[in-house]
Amino acid sequence: MTSTTMVDSLPQDVLFEMAVKSLRRGESAAAVASLEIAASRSDASSRACYLLGAQYAQMGRFEDAAHQFERAVSLNPALSVARFQHGLLVLTMGDGPESAKILSPLLELDETDPFAHFAAGLIHLVHNEFANALACLERGITLNASNPPLNADMRKLMERIHATIAAAAVDQGATRDGTPHVLLSAYTGNGP
Repeated sequence: MTSTTMVDSLPQDVLFEMAVKSLRRGESAAAVASLEIAASRSDASSRACYLLGAQYAQMGRFEDAAHQFERAVSLNPALSVARFQHGLLVLTMGDGPESAKILSPLLELDETDPFAHFAAGLIHLVHNEFANALACLERGITLNASNPPLNADMRKLMERIHATIAAAAVDQGATRDGTPHVLLSAYTGNGP
């Protein structure tokens, strides 16, 4: 049995743990390789698909990332983080209506769930309702004690929204259709 065959036959949990350990060591290529094996199998787990999607997003492979987030949600509709990331990614790709559709189920979550507020913030953003978006994102950050990196991403997004508002004050026509650019910059970490 070759080493590739041995890895292919490992249980999902083992493949996932191998990927997590690789990520902790800074070996993203090894992590992606393990996750691709896990996600390609008929017994794929939602968490393997989600983590693979997150890795693809970091690599700039947005279509692949969206596909994996969608698979993660189809395998586990209650995986709020995957649904949120899928909706955010679709929004950054310029499809506000589809993003709102993906995010809408999160609005049904308990009032204390940060993803309900993050989703509401993005849906407000789709409609260029910047003040409401900021309020919802701030509330989500306040409630989110378990995922500091997500809070940092939402703060970056809020900074972009503030910059858009400031630019609109200077040039009223500048933000008519600028929301996808603002979101893409915030999601990918690139400035405008």
